[in-house]
Amino acid sequence: MTLEWIGLLGSLALLIVLTMRGVDLLLAAPVCALLLALSFGLPLVPQLAGVGAGNFTTAYMTGFSGFIASWFFVFLLGSVFGKVMEDSGAADSVAQWVVERFGARHALLAVIGACAILTYGGVSLFVVAFSVFPLALALFREAGLPRRFIPGAIGFGSVTFTMTSAGSPEIQNWIPMQYLGTTPYAAWQVSLVVALVMAVSGFVWLKWMIGRSLTAGERYDVRDGDPQPKTGGLPHPATGLIPLAAVLGVAFALHDSLQQSALIVALLAGVLTVLVVNRKYFINLPHAVSNGTLGALIAIAKGDAPESLWFEMERTQPATHFWQRQRPQGRREKIVRGHRVHGGSYAWRDLRYVPSWGGSMFEALDRLPEAPESHRTQPLRRSTGAAAASSA
Repeated sequence: MTLEWIGLLGSLALLIVLTMRGVDLLLAAPVCALLLALSFGLPLVPQLAGVGAGNFTTAYMTGFSGFIASWFFVFLLGSVFGKVMEDSGAADSVAQWVVERFGARHALLAVIGACAILTYGGVSLFVVAFSVFPLALALFREAGLPRRFIPGAIGFGSVTFTMTSAGSPEIQNWIPMQYLGTTPYAAWQVSLVVALVMAVSGFVWLKWMIGRSLTAGERYDVRDGDPQPKTGGLPHPATGLIPLAAVLGVAFALHDSLQQSALIVALLAGVLTVLVVNRKYFINLPHAVSNGTLGALIAIAKGDAPESLWFEMERTQPATHFWQRQRPQGRREKIVRGHRVHGGSYAWRDLRYVPSWGGSMFEALDRLPEAPESHRTQPLRRSTGAAAASSA
């Protein structure tokens, strides 16, 4: 039992060290999981495991791909929500409004407060960072505070007490629901106390560290190329707060009936609200939406999406679909590589063919130019897509 505990604690410690050193999580996670599997004596590959016994490769990839499949729409809508908030200027408007209320005298509190409001409303961390950073630079410069504490202030306001608070529309607050039978507002009293302790203690600690630096003579250092905060052309702060309230309100209203799916509906409501109330302020809406969906496409380009994705694309349609000019021939259910699919084909003159429904053959046989990893996974995607296509 001692070896298992060493493996468990060691793998967790190694994961923390690797991520803090900037190692990609796609590499760090399986390495640490492998260490854990070895400590428990789990076979590494299916060929080394007994009949029906578990193994590391199958267990890890099943859990990994299952997580992506289960939470894909949450990632997608969350990313799109953040991008439309960014492109319309709504995120900048809210951040600037909070900063103006506190002023340079309370620069640290203003930066933390702006990040907290945006992240608790469901805006992604990256959008928050890019929205608040120029404002933080201006505030810290005016207040004469060392600029090296800006990342700490943004990180503290974004990823600590707001992300772990009850009701937060972050996935770590929603994933346990199906396993523990809880709601996103479970133990909100304890969550409130913990959030207050984290917020107060973290703020005091940052304030103390900045005070020490000022005493030592450290001041703000201006650098060429510093981004400037946006001045004008922004929507009213209320139109930035309304989408955040929509996400929180819909999630609260539907969490009992829809469980995890309530988060999907809530984020969709947030996206639609931004599109309606800030429609006049978009700079390049198609570009924002495309960037928001890129994260989901990269998962496919890197081979992260489950193989079943390719087999879920229907090539032929049921005969009951009256809009077809031709009914498919030989359409029957079959099992291919463990996946349930429907075969069949259509005819043109003397040729039998399977259509590229929704452009899916293009996605299977071509690469995504935006993803630098695509050249490594292209053969895998081609073989998988071809197997799915030939199943007809």
